[in-house]
Amino acid sequence: FHIKGNLDVTYPDGNETLDANAPITITWNNAGLLPGENVEIKYATDGVNFTNTITGSPFGGDTDPPTGVNNGQAAWTPQTTSSTYKIKVTSLNDANITSTSGTTFTVRGSITNVQVNTTPSAYWMVGESRSVSWTSTPSSQGNVQLIYSLDGTNFPASSPNLFATVLSSSSPYPWPVPTSLRGNETV
Repeated sequence: FHIKGNLDVTYPDGNETLDANAPITITWNNAGLLPGENVEIKYATDGVNFTNTITGSPFGGDTDPPTGVNNGQAAWTPQTTSSTYKIKVTSLNDANITSTSGTTFTVRGSITNVQVNTTPSAYWMVGESRSVSWTSTPSSQGNVQLIYSLDGTNFPASSPNLFATVLSSSSPYPWPVPTSLRGNETV
């Protein structure tokens, strides 16, 4: 008889909602694998076809396919949105030793790196145009709302605080400073 090792994907294992362009750590349990035994990690955006190999630390060295030390975790930053992602971890010594996410998980679009041009000074004059920019992943994910806050905390999505609804790919957006603002506004 033969004794084989075992792999078990623990995160993401299904029903999670992750943000595109936000790093996560894929984790799995391994039992009975030899120390240093390499694994390959793939993902499917349709929950079935594991055609995408995950690269990055500790994966993605100079080998083909990219492999990593079987330490039970790997860094990954998903880029594509889908509601039917799955992860698959497979031993490179024995393709029958494999595990996939229990059910599908979601990777949704994200807006990050929101910046407002404050040059040449932190003071804005009524009627000036200031640039508001952001990073959208994926670049075209529909509309985003540009909202300002009078107190730096509350961002009501109604007029006059909602100053524009634009396509997520419209960054940077030129915003004319309105006459109604006075104080410590935050976009």
